[in-house]
Amino acid sequence: MEEQTWAKHCDDACAAARDGDYGQSEYRWRLAWSLALKLFEENDPRYLMTLEYLSDMLCLQKKLQDAEPLLVNLLSLKMKVMEPTSLQVGATHNTLAGLYYSLKRHDEAEEHCLKSLEIHEKILGDQNSDVVMILYNLALIYHAKRSYEQADAAYRRALDAAKAVYGDSHPETANIADHYAALLNVTGKKEEAQNTRKTMVLPVYERLMRAAGVDDQVAKPQTNKGFPAATLTGMERDPRRSNQCMYRIKPLPTKEAEVEPETNSKTS
Repeated sequence: MEEQTWAKHCDDACAAARDGDYGQSEYRWRLAWSLALKLFEENDPRYLMTLEYLSDMLCLQKKLQDAEPLLVNLLSLKMKVMEPTSLQVGATHNTLAGLYYSLKRHDEAEEHCLKSLEIHEKILGDQNSDVVMILYNLALIYHAKRSYEQADAAYRRALDAAKAVYGDSHPETANIADHYAALLNVTGKKEEAQNTRKTMVLPVYERLMRAAGVDDQVAKPQTNKGFPAATLTGMERDPRRSNQCMYRIKPLPTKEAEVEPETNSKTS
Protein backbone atom coordinates (compact mmCIF):
# COMPACT_ATOMS: atom_id res chain seq x y z
CA MET A 1 0.00 0.00 0.00
CA GLU A 2 2.74 2.46 0.87
CA GLU A 3 4.45 1.86 -2.48
CA GLN A 4 1.18 2.62 -4.23
CA THR A 5 0.89 5.81 -2.19
CA TRP A 6 4.45 6.72 -3.20
CA ALA A 7 3.58 6.13 -6.86
CA LYS A 8 0.43 8.24 -6.53
CA HIS A 9 2.42 11.13 -5.07
CA CYS A 10 4.86 10.88 -7.99
CA ASP A 11 2.01 10.92 -10.52
CA ASP A 12 0.36 13.88 -8.79
CA ALA A 13 3.67 15.74 -8.64
CA CYS A 14 4.22 15.29 -12.37
CA ALA A 15 0.66 16.34 -13.16
CA ALA A 16 1.02 19.50 -11.04
CA ALA A 17 4.29 20.33 -12.79
CA ARG A 18 2.67 19.94 -16.21
CA ASP A 19 -0.04 22.36 -15.06
CA GLY A 20 2.61 24.84 -13.90
CA ASP A 21 1.73 24.46 -10.24
CA TYR A 22 5.29 24.07 -8.95
CA GLY A 23 4.35 24.62 -5.33
CA GLN A 24 1.93 21.69 -5.40
CA SER A 25 4.44 19.61 -7.34
CA GLU A 26 7.12 20.28 -4.73
CA TYR A 27 4.67 19.35 -1.97
CA ARG A 28 3.89 16.03 -3.66
CA TRP A 29 7.55 15.27 -4.30
CA ARG A 30 8.29 15.93 -0.64
CA LEU A 31 5.59 13.45 0.33
CA ALA A 32 7.03 10.93 -2.12
CA TRP A 33 10.52 11.55 -0.74
CA SER A 34 9.42 10.97 2.85
CA LEU A 35 8.03 7.60 1.78
CA ALA A 36 11.06 6.76 -0.35
CA LEU A 37 13.28 7.21 2.71
CA LYS A 38 11.23 4.55 4.50
CA LEU A 39 10.56 2.15 1.64
CA PHE A 40 13.64 1.96 -0.53
CA GLU A 41 17.35 1.37 -0.21
CA GLU A 42 19.67 4.13 -1.39
CA ASN A 43 20.67 2.10 -4.44
CA ASP A 44 17.04 1.64 -5.52
CA PRO A 45 16.25 3.54 -8.76
CA ARG A 46 13.00 4.74 -7.19
CA TYR A 47 14.96 6.33 -4.34
CA LEU A 48 17.29 8.08 -6.77
CA MET A 49 14.45 9.17 -9.05
CA THR A 50 12.49 10.73 -6.19
CA LEU A 51 15.54 12.58 -4.91
CA GLU A 52 16.38 13.82 -8.40
CA TYR A 53 12.94 15.15 -9.19
CA LEU A 54 12.53 16.82 -5.81
CA SER A 55 15.87 18.54 -6.45
CA ASP A 56 14.67 19.56 -9.90
CA MET A 57 11.52 21.10 -8.53
CA LEU A 58 13.44 23.10 -5.94
CA CYS A 59 15.75 24.37 -8.66
CA LEU A 60 12.81 25.33 -10.86
CA GLN A 61 11.56 27.52 -8.03
CA LYS A 62 15.03 28.94 -7.40
CA LYS A 63 15.19 27.37 -3.95
CA LEU A 64 18.86 26.75 -4.57
CA GLN A 65 20.01 26.62 -0.96
CA ASP A 66 17.50 23.83 -0.33
CA ALA A 67 18.43 22.03 -3.54
CA GLU A 68 22.21 22.06 -3.04
CA PRO A 69 22.52 19.40 -0.29
CA LEU A 70 20.05 17.16 -2.11
CA LEU A 71 22.01 17.40 -5.36
CA VAL A 72 25.33 16.79 -3.60
CA ASN A 73 23.80 13.71 -1.99
CA LEU A 74 22.36 12.60 -5.32
CA LEU A 75 25.73 12.89 -7.03
CA SER A 76 27.40 10.89 -4.27
CA LEU A 77 24.79 8.13 -4.51
CA LYS A 78 24.93 7.99 -8.29
CA MET A 79 28.69 7.61 -8.20
CA LYS A 80 28.28 4.61 -5.88
CA VAL A 81 25.43 2.95 -7.74
CA MET A 82 26.44 3.79 -11.32
CA GLU A 83 29.69 4.17 -13.17
CA PRO A 84 31.32 7.47 -12.13
CA THR A 85 31.72 8.27 -15.82
CA SER A 86 28.10 7.51 -16.79
CA LEU A 87 25.88 10.07 -18.48
CA GLN A 88 23.60 10.09 -15.44
CA VAL A 89 26.50 11.21 -13.25
CA GLY A 90 27.54 13.75 -15.88
CA ALA A 91 24.02 15.18 -15.92
CA THR A 92 24.08 15.83 -12.18
CA HIS A 93 27.51 17.46 -12.48
CA ASN A 94 25.95 19.80 -15.02
CA THR A 95 22.97 20.56 -12.80
CA LEU A 96 25.32 21.40 -9.93
CA ALA A 97 27.32 23.62 -12.28
CA GLY A 98 24.15 25.58 -13.01
CA LEU A 99 23.24 25.80 -9.34
CA TYR A 100 26.67 27.10 -8.32
CA TYR A 101 26.68 29.52 -11.24
CA SER A 102 23.39 30.97 -10.01
CA LEU A 103 24.87 31.26 -6.51
CA LYS A 104 27.91 33.03 -8.01
CA ARG A 105 30.20 30.26 -6.78
CA HIS A 106 31.95 30.18 -10.10
CA ASP A 107 34.94 28.02 -9.21
CA GLU A 108 32.64 25.21 -8.10
CA ALA A 109 30.49 25.74 -11.19
CA GLU A 110 33.57 25.42 -13.39
CA GLU A 111 34.70 22.24 -11.64
CA HIS A 112 31.38 20.47 -12.15
CA CYS A 113 30.92 21.74 -15.69
CA LEU A 114 34.34 20.44 -16.72
CA LYS A 115 33.55 17.03 -15.24
CA SER A 116 30.24 16.94 -17.06
CA LEU A 117 31.89 17.93 -20.32
CA GLU A 118 34.58 15.27 -19.97
CA ILE A 119 31.97 12.54 -19.42
CA HIS A 120 29.68 13.61 -22.22
CA GLU A 121 32.41 14.13 -24.79
CA LYS A 122 33.93 10.74 -24.03
CA ILE A 123 30.61 8.94 -24.53
CA LEU A 124 28.83 11.09 -27.11
CA GLY A 125 31.65 12.80 -29.00
CA ASP A 126 31.77 16.50 -29.72
CA GLN A 127 28.95 16.60 -32.29
CA ASN A 128 26.03 16.18 -29.91
CA SER A 129 23.38 18.60 -28.69
CA ASP A 130 24.10 17.91 -25.01
CA VAL A 131 27.80 18.58 -25.56
CA VAL A 132 26.95 21.84 -27.34
CA MET A 133 24.93 22.95 -24.32
CA ILE A 134 27.62 22.01 -21.81
CA LEU A 135 30.31 23.80 -23.82
CA TYR A 136 28.07 26.85 -23.90
CA ASN A 137 27.56 26.61 -20.14
CA LEU A 138 31.32 26.44 -19.67
CA ALA A 139 31.77 29.56 -21.80
CA LEU A 140 29.21 31.41 -19.70
CA ILE A 141 30.99 30.41 -16.50
CA TYR A 142 34.34 31.69 -17.76
CA HIS A 143 32.59 34.82 -19.04
CA ALA A 144 31.13 35.46 -15.59
CA LYS A 145 34.55 34.91 -14.00
CA ARG A 146 36.07 37.35 -16.51
CA SER A 147 38.41 34.60 -17.58
CA TYR A 148 38.10 36.01 -21.05
CA GLU A 149 40.68 33.91 -22.88
CA GLN A 150 39.13 30.71 -21.59
CA ALA A 151 35.64 32.04 -22.35
CA ASP A 152 36.69 32.86 -25.92
CA ALA A 153 38.01 29.34 -26.46
CA ALA A 154 34.89 27.76 -24.97
CA TYR A 155 32.55 29.91 -27.06
CA ARG A 156 34.48 28.97 -30.21
CA ARG A 157 34.24 25.28 -29.37
CA ALA A 158 30.52 25.64 -28.62
CA LEU A 159 29.97 27.46 -31.91
CA ASP A 160 31.89 24.86 -33.92
CA ALA A 161 29.90 22.08 -32.28
CA ALA A 162 26.59 23.92 -32.78
CA LYS A 163 27.33 24.44 -36.46
CA ALA A 164 28.06 20.74 -36.85
CA VAL A 165 24.93 19.69 -34.96
CA TYR A 166 22.40 22.37 -35.98
CA GLY A 167 23.89 24.26 -38.92
CA ASP A 168 25.01 27.87 -39.26
CA SER A 169 21.55 29.41 -39.43
CA HIS A 170 19.86 27.59 -36.54
CA PRO A 171 18.52 29.66 -33.59
CA GLU A 172 20.68 27.64 -31.19
CA THR A 173 23.82 28.59 -33.10
CA ALA A 174 22.67 32.22 -33.27
CA ASN A 175 22.06 32.28 -29.53
CA ILE A 176 25.61 31.16 -28.78
CA ALA A 177 26.99 33.58 -31.36
CA ASP A 178 25.06 36.43 -29.77
CA HIS A 179 26.68 35.87 -26.38
CA TYR A 180 30.07 35.33 -27.98
CA ALA A 181 29.66 38.72 -29.66
CA ALA A 182 29.02 40.20 -26.19
CA LEU A 183 32.35 38.77 -25.04
CA LEU A 184 34.13 40.18 -28.10
CA ASN A 185 32.59 43.56 -27.42
CA VAL A 186 33.61 43.67 -23.76
CA THR A 187 37.18 42.65 -24.61
CA GLY A 188 37.54 45.49 -27.09
CA LYS A 189 37.07 43.45 -30.29
CA LYS A 190 34.14 45.58 -31.38
CA GLU A 191 34.58 45.13 -35.12
CA GLU A 192 34.64 41.35 -34.78
CA ALA A 193 31.63 41.53 -32.46
CA GLN A 194 29.67 43.55 -35.01
CA ASN A 195 30.62 41.18 -37.80
CA THR A 196 29.58 38.15 -35.73
CA ARG A 197 26.17 39.64 -35.04
CA LYS A 198 25.78 40.79 -38.64
CA THR A 199 26.62 37.41 -40.19
CA MET A 200 25.46 34.87 -37.60
CA VAL A 201 22.79 36.48 -35.42
CA LEU A 202 20.75 39.11 -37.24
CA PRO A 203 19.92 36.98 -40.32
CA VAL A 204 18.41 34.31 -38.06
CA TYR A 205 16.42 36.83 -36.01
CA GLU A 206 15.17 38.57 -39.16
CA ARG A 207 14.15 35.25 -40.75
CA LEU A 208 12.16 34.32 -37.65
CA MET A 209 10.53 37.73 -37.58
CA ARG A 210 9.43 37.39 -41.20
CA ALA A 211 8.14 33.87 -40.61
CA ALA A 212 6.27 34.76 -37.44
CA GLY A 213 5.08 38.19 -38.49
CA VAL A 214 5.62 39.51 -34.98
CA ASP A 215 7.94 41.91 -33.24
CA ASP A 216 11.59 41.27 -32.34
CA GLN A 217 10.96 40.35 -28.72
CA VAL A 218 8.66 37.52 -29.74
CA ALA A 219 10.66 36.34 -32.72
CA LYS A 220 14.06 36.40 -31.06
CA PRO A 221 15.30 32.85 -30.39
CA GLN A 222 14.28 31.65 -26.95
CA THR A 223 16.53 28.61 -26.76
CA ASN A 224 18.05 29.59 -23.44
CA LYS A 225 15.67 30.67 -20.72
CA GLY A 226 18.28 30.36 -18.02
CA PHE A 227 19.07 28.12 -15.09
CA PRO A 228 17.14 27.20 -13.06
CA ALA A 229 14.18 27.67 -15.38
CA ALA A 230 12.66 24.70 -17.12
CA THR A 231 14.84 24.72 -20.21
CA LEU A 232 16.28 21.24 -20.48
CA THR A 233 18.05 19.50 -23.31
CA GLY A 234 14.82 18.69 -25.06
CA MET A 235 14.80 15.09 -23.90
CA GLU A 236 11.49 13.61 -22.84
CA ARG A 237 11.53 13.35 -19.07
CA ASP A 238 10.14 10.09 -17.75
CA PRO A 239 9.12 10.44 -14.08
CA ARG A 240 9.86 6.75 -13.57
CA ARG A 241 13.50 6.99 -14.65
CA SER A 242 16.43 8.73 -13.01
CA ASN A 243 17.61 10.06 -16.35
CA GLN A 244 19.41 13.15 -17.53
CA CYS A 245 17.96 16.34 -16.09
CA MET A 246 20.23 18.96 -17.60
CA TYR A 247 19.82 22.67 -17.14
CA ARG A 248 21.13 25.55 -19.12
CA ILE A 249 23.04 28.24 -17.30
CA LYS A 250 21.61 31.73 -17.31
CA PRO A 251 23.74 33.87 -19.63
CA LEU A 252 25.12 37.29 -18.87
CA PRO A 253 23.21 40.25 -20.31
CA THR A 254 24.28 40.88 -23.87
CA LYS A 255 24.55 44.59 -23.15
CA GLU A 256 27.82 44.95 -21.24
CA ALA A 257 29.08 48.40 -22.16
CA GLU A 258 29.41 49.30 -18.51
CA VAL A 259 31.89 46.45 -17.89
CA GLU A 260 35.48 47.43 -18.50
CA PRO A 261 37.72 44.77 -20.09
CA GLU A 262 40.60 43.56 -17.97
CA THR A 263 44.12 43.51 -19.28
CA ASN A 264 44.72 39.95 -18.08
CA SER A 265 42.17 37.16 -18.01
CA LYS A 266 41.69 35.38 -14.74
CA THR A 267 42.39 31.70 -14.99
CA SER A 268 41.89 30.60 -11.43
